[in-house]
Amino acid sequence: MESTNYGSRIKDLEKRVRTLQKKLERSEVDRRQLEDASEQREAILKNVIRELELIRKVNIK
Repeated sequence: MESTNYGSRIKDLEKRVRTLQKKLERSEVDRRQLEDASEQREAILKNVIRELELIRKVNIK
């Protein structure tokens, strides 16, 4: 009887591990996408700031 309980518990834990592994993989993909988006946003902002500074310099002259 105990081995049946252990076997059932092991199967439940293995299923839980698989579920958590899938969640972790999705989380890692999402994190990479967020990092990429953040880097793109930062690059765009740098370009906008650079352009604004150039416009300001032209207007000052």
